[in-house]
Amino acid sequence: MQESLVLGENLKRIRTLRGVSQSDIAKSLGVSRAFICKIENGQTNPTLSTITKLCSVVGASPDELLNNENVDKQSVKKKAPKKSKIHTLNDRCTLSQGDCIHRMSEIDPDSVNLILTDPPYNLGLFMKNRDTNLGALRENHFAVTYWDHIEQAEWEINMDEFFRESSRILKKNGSMLIFMSFMKVETLIKIAQANGLYYKTTGVWHKRNPMPRNMNLHFVNSTEAWVYFINKGKTGTFNNEGKVLHDYIETSVINVGEKKHGKHPTQKPLSLMEHFVKVLAHKDDVILDPFMGSGSTGVAALTHERKFHGIELDESYFNLSKSRIEEVINAPRLIV
Repeated sequence: MQESLVLGENLKRIRTLRGVSQSDIAKSLGVSRAFICKIENGQTNPTLSTITKLCSVVGASPDELLNNENVDKQSVKKKAPKKSKIHTLNDRCTLSQGDCIHRMSEIDPDSVNLILTDPPYNLGLFMKNRDTNLGALRENHFAVTYWDHIEQAEWEINMDEFFRESSRILKKNGSMLIFMSFMKVETLIKIAQANGLYYKTTGVWHKRNPMPRNMNLHFVNSTEAWVYFINKGKTGTFNNEGKVLHDYIETSVINVGEKKHGKHPTQKPLSLMEHFVKVLAHKDDVILDPFMGSGSTGVAALTHERKFHGIELDESYFNLSKSRIEEVINAPRLIV
């Protein structure tokens, strides 16, 4: 029986018996009530630290929360997580539509060479509180649509689960490059290091033509951070071809042609992802993007003869990625 489902059922039963509400637990842990619902429904696998905090709030021991003897087997069966929809496009590319943590838990250990991804920065609440004008300037931006609008503690728990699975499936000395807001870099590094990833460096992506948001009020935001890690080692693949490669990369934002299959609010330009694919992975290496979004990582990987596995929760963005990647797969190849 799945441990997360057992824990969820026991948590609900014990807190009800002891008169503790979901709101009480959420307040004590500094997370949203929705996240507690997620735990009770077995939709997330809490870390040991979170389980300890839950025990403290409801007055239970870890054994009580994880004991399956008092759990309704039929209830647990009904709550089993929905399986990802897996699409094998060819022998070099597989796309999955579903929750990334659940899907990553199904991937074989030590099977991925590079994780190249752009997860939610969780800036929704921060941007909303700053009274941004993004609605007028950028359609479907997270600060307006609450695309990544969760409490900081909840985001950290989610990222801890993500890094735990990432370390498991990455090969020894495999690489991870992850885009992130500068505000979150220090927290990200601490979580990654706690899960066995060696921190290499933080770099900068500079956009030559950023959206001129609030240009008459302050400096225009034209940069994003990227953070580079090695799994269970200190040195990984680095194809610099004898050249000096700086931790500063400058490109334009996406062009019209990269939007022809649809729009994504944080789509990364293909040239940017191609740079990292070529430097951090060899031909025929396996590249994973657990937050696939618009599919730029997949397009770059397949264009440069790497294998690709992508995961995306949102169905509309999954379909966007699939269309872009299928175009690459079906494109005629020049035979010399």
